[in-house]
Amino acid sequence: MASTFLGIQVKYVFPNGKEAETAIKQELAESSFVRIFAGRGLQFQESLYSTLLRREASIRRQVRVLLPDPDASPKEVDWITHRDKELSSIDRPFGQEMLRKQISTSIQFLLSYLHDDYFQIRLYNVPHIGRIIATDQSVFFTPYSSTKHGRDCRVFQYGRGDIYDNFVRFFDMVWQNSIQPQKHSEAGDK
Repeated sequence: MASTFLGIQVKYVFPNGKEAETAIKQELAESSFVRIFAGRGLQFQESLYSTLLRREASIRRQVRVLLPDPDASPKEVDWITHRDKELSSIDRPFGQEMLRKQISTSIQFLLSYLHDDYFQIRLYNVPHIGRIIATDQSVFFTPYSSTKHGRDCRVFQYGRGDIYDNFVRFFDMVWQNSIQPQKHSEAGDK
């Protein structure tokens, strides 16, 4: 009720990613376009995005995925290393390039799903602000905390409106300044 009164298009706030999965899966299944800005992309290897990876289902929609560029030559800040160090305070394996390796694995996994008409992947070099999933009717935003994994952070679901438009605009701006992945790229290969 407060969001309606204030003109904010918050439909729901989920306590974590697991609690948001059912709503996200439903939106993904019903949408003609999907935009995903992720910090790692590991959930592509799980059930969350399974409807997007089925060829027959994907033909009906356009899917664009943005993942961090593990091979970027940062001019000032290496955003993957920055996030990796944040995660090292709560998870021992991080801080040793674990995040970069996981991103590279996600990219390699997704390369077999590339299709110019309906499934595209690009790589970005901007701060990992959180996960954004934009569909026809909603944006799911998971703001990353410096003290939690993304899966443990709250997920905000926004309906159509100014906030929705701003997230889609952000995605489109990053997409324009992103690069296509190299099919042979591995972590550490330059």
